[in-house]
Amino acid sequence: MPYIHEVFLPQTIDAAKQAALSADPADPQKFEKETQFLVDFLKEKNLIPLGTQVLDFGCGMGRVSRALALLDCAVEAVDYSPAMRHFAQWYLQGTSARTLEQPEATARVAIAAFVLQHVEYPEREVEAIAHHVKPGGTLVLLNEHKRFVPSGVDAQGFVIWKDDGISIPALVAEYFTPAGEFDYYKRTDKPLSLWVRK
Repeated sequence: MPYIHEVFLPQTIDAAKQAALSADPADPQKFEKETQFLVDFLKEKNLIPLGTQVLDFGCGMGRVSRALALLDCAVEAVDYSPAMRHFAQWYLQGTSARTLEQPEATARVAIAAFVLQHVEYPEREVEAIAHHVKPGGTLVLLNEHKRFVPSGVDAQGFVIWKDDGISIPALVAEYFTPAGEFDYYKRTDKPLSLWVRK
């Protein structure tokens, strides 16, 4: 199946926001509200006490990284897209979060927010996350229940997303033990899950 990399090479900060989290005309503050929902969830689960090492894997333009860095977490904001890292560096100015192409440190908490459903090589990405999470550490996974692979562009210029049938939870389960599924923001189909590193 072809993979259209350009989808994740935005040219503007607004395009980067759109790639990180699809806009909703009926909910103009969705970007901020969803970010805050996730941060509040992490606080409620006591996953981010002061100084927690956090890996934001597939950080996009850094929406979650920024919120966590402002709470004094030690954040590595990782994204393989040079365009996304560029916008993350701009968005994370004034925080302690570091933007990287690949993780360097070992984290107590890793976050993969709506990223593994899209990546070209999910087996490799899940292995990279697992390698950089301490035993007993937590993976916070936000993932649709199927894959959305950018595989083409239609006549109107919209991206064609296809499901290649790869199960992200099955890949994650090779390294992590499931620890619960949860509703997310205005959704009740439980796309948010916690996993503990084996």
